[in-house]
Amino acid sequence: DAAGVGISATGNGLDHLKLFYPNIEFQAGGERTVVPTNKKCGPHFQSYAFFRTERCLAQCILAPAESLVSPVMFQLKPKDVVIHFRRPFFQFLGKNPHGIRRHTAWHTTPTYEYFANILLRMKAKGELGEVYIVAEPHQREDEIVEQIEAAFGAKWVSGLPNQDHYLSRVAPTFIGSFGTFSWTIAYLSQAKAIHLPIVTNMSYGSTWNWWDALFIEDDPRITYHDEVLRDWGGIGGFLTAADVIASDTVYSRSILNRTDGDFCHPRRDKV
Repeated sequence: DAAGVGISATGNGLDHLKLFYPNIEFQAGGERTVVPTNKKCGPHFQSYAFFRTERCLAQCILAPAESLVSPVMFQLKPKDVVIHFRRPFFQFLGKNPHGIRRHTAWHTTPTYEYFANILLRMKAKGELGEVYIVAEPHQREDEIVEQIEAAFGAKWVSGLPNQDHYLSRVAPTFIGSFGTFSWTIAYLSQAKAIHLPIVTNMSYGSTWNWWDALFIEDDPRITYHDEVLRDWGGIGGFLTAADVIASDTVYSRSILNRTDGDFCHPRRDKV
């Protein structure tokens, strides 16, 4: 999870790539390597508009090393699902000023209902196979993880971070959480279906990361789900990117007003 810091490629014979990947920094000479860099945009630069043109290249150069391949990858079947669950370290109990479904806290953690609604719809259509969960080790006993395991027979298969990332990227269906770990999985994913949560009554689309700048609007595989209650102006689940953009919410307006980063490139991002 590079958190969107940028990419620098070093090596000879790379000149032909400059035309197709203008946002990558190329340097001649030495062994061919690809490394994160923050020379152009500063640390933790996050913008799908900036990285959109590098998506195909990134899928190639960020392929897994043999030593980091999870054995579960070879067990996946066409109807299987991988869930990345993440609960941020910080939370504010007892308050819910934004109408987010999880009434006991207003930190942005996807609710059990978010995961269950997706899995139940897949099950009703006869499209649900095995369900696998990856997460940080300390979240093994989280109540939402335990609920998913009990209701859907989900299997905890979490390993090293790179193993979890690669496994999630090759899942036939991927269900993500908030944060750049889930986002980079979606960005690099080979899935036939991807699900991501949003919070539409906040400009960032999240209480803790820049979900508006990272919004992917040109991938029909991605379905979005609003975690805001209907009574608070939520727009529901199973939304296309077009649905989200047309919703006239604080979040959609933030997406429409974004750029790809004036510090990096001054061009306007047209959604």
